[in-house]
Amino acid sequence: LELRQPIPLYTSKGHGFAYFVTDLGLDHDLIWTVFLDDGEIWQFRNKDVRAVENYTHGRQNLHKMPSATSKEI
Repeated sequence: LELRQPIPLYTSKGHGFAYFVTDLGLDHDLIWTVFLDDGEIWQFRNKDVRAVENYTHGRQNLHKMPSATSKEI
């Protein structure tokens, strides 16, 4: 699925914007295709990305990145 508007996310490799989401079905995580701020493009499982802070919606003081042991696919 190509996202209409990119979604800002934190990943284990840094901040970036998700442009695509792949849903492989019930038994699989969502796969986020993220363009990182340094220009790299990676795919991350749903559990390996985090939403950025949004004070309007009450998301504050979040842990910015998933654990360094998270694995990309």
